[in-house]
Formats: sequence, C-alpha cells, structure tokens
Amino acid sequence: MTRFGWAKSAKLKRALHLVGGMMALASLYFVGQRLYQYRHDIDLDLLTTSLTVILLALGGVIAAANVFLALAWHTLLRHQQINVSRRWSVVTYGVSQLAKYVPGNIAHLAGRQVLAVAAGLPGWQLAKVMAVELGIQAIAASVFAVLIVPVVWPALPVWAALLGWVGAVAVMGWGAGRFNRALTQALIWNWLFLLSSAAVFVAILVGLMPQGLSFTLIIAAGSSFIVAWLIGFVTPGAPAGVGVREVVLLALLGSYLPEQPLLLAVVLARLVTLGGDIVYFSIAGIAVLQQRNDATT
Repeated sequence: MTRFGWAKSAKLKRALHLVGGMMALASLYFVGQRLYQYRHDIDLDLLTTSLTVILLALGGVIAAANVFLALAWHTLLRHQQINVSRRWSVVTYGVSQLAKYVPGNIAHLAGRQVLAVAAGLPGWQLAKVMAVELGIQAIAASVFAVLIVPVVWPALPVWAALLGWVGAVAVMGWGAGRFNRALTQALIWNWLFLLSSAAVFVAILVGLMPQGLSFTLIIAAGSSFIVAWLIGFVTPGAPAGVGVREVVLLALLGSYLPEQPLLLAVVLARLVTLGGDIVYFSIAGIAVLQQRNDATT
C-alpha cells in the first residue's frame, strides 16, 4: 500500500471507530431513558430480597444467552470465509448490541457493521451475513408458534403441540443441515438464546404467582414470550421490540393469568433483559479497552 493509501486507510479506521463510539454513547443514553421510564411501573414493595437476588441472577443468564447470538454470527462469518476469532466476534457483538435500544431498531446492526469494517473486514460479505442472520433469527423463533396453538385453540392438548414443535424443529434442522451445515449451527445457537430468554420470563412469572404455574401454562408462557419476541423483532422502528412484545404477551396470556402478576412479570422481564444487555456490553467494553492497552504496551 502506498503512503497515501495507508494514511487514507488509517483516517477511515479512525472515523469508523469514532462513529462506533458515538453510537455506543447514544445507546447508553436511550438505555438510561428506558430505565427512567420503568421507575413508575414497578412496585418496590413487591421486590423482596430473595426476588431481587433472583432477578440479578437472571440478568446474568440473559448476558450469557446473548453470547449464543454472537456465536451464531461468528458461525455465519466463518461460513463466508471471514476468518475472525470467536473472541473477537463475541466482543464485537457485545459492544454493538446495546444500540438495539436506539429508536429505529437498526442501530445495533449498523454499529456492528461499522466496527467490523473498521477491523478490515469486507463490507459486502458482512452485509450478506447480516441478511442471513436476520432471516435465521426470524425462522428460529417462528417454529415456536406451534406451541401457542393451545393458547388460541384450547381444544388442542399441549402434548400434541409439543410433538408438533419437536417435529418442526427436527425437520427444520435436518433441512438446514442438508442445505448447509453452518445454517444448522446458527439455528441451534439461536434456539438456545430463545429458550434461555423464555426460561427467564417463566422463572419470573413463577416467582410472582402465589400458586405457581401448571406445566401447560409454563409451555404457554414460554412460547408466548418467544412469539412476542418475534413480533417485536419484525416490527419496524420499535427499539428492541419495546412495547410491541409487552402488548402481545398481555394479549396471549391475559385470559389465563391474573392481571397484576402478569403485568409485573412483563415489566420485570424487560428490566432483567435490559440489565443483562448492559452486563454483556460492559464486559465486552472492558475486553476492548484491555485489547487497546495491550496494543499500546
């Protein structure tokens, strides 16, 4: 590379890093706004010490579950012959993911693209990976719609819905494997993320319900959460699906569960998810700072 070309490339990388930093700051601002808005939705008298400890632990589960999404992205990057380390993928995903709370619901995708291009990766291939990733996330979540059939049509027993779900997952995984092994791996990582997120919501709901939940309601609550996540995911402009998911959850489960604990569970699940995202972002940010310190020493 010529001296002029090197200088131009260095300036571009600095500009891209600056853009990435500004998006991170914007993400923190909108996350702060979201936390401020939630202050009126939670009755602090209901947050016992044990429940608070459980919620903090569940925030850690969400932070860890986000790594599944990063690993799915890493799998797709490697499939496109973009040879990056697993650690780089997990850190980059974590640094950019908090931007999903910025209005528009695309800032986290743009931020990740900016960070990857700044690292010298090919923009066009990254765009293709992004398109495939979004498609896989939607497909992975859509299969859980089978499980909410007993919610909208109670005549169908829950065991029949479970059998249908297992069959759909098996067929989808087999079909993806026949077409491309990387797609199967990405699907599995996304399913692990969705199952972890749904388990967190169900755990919160069980903790708030005086009589607990039956197996049928546990399946209904978990699958409804994932379907609500999917609808929020595909709704244009909704930052991280905020608002959309809550409305869908209340519509699906409002006829089966008491209103007060359901409303509180929905709010606490969003708060726990937000907390987990912040934890993941913070750990990834520390890793980035550590990398820069190591590079300068």
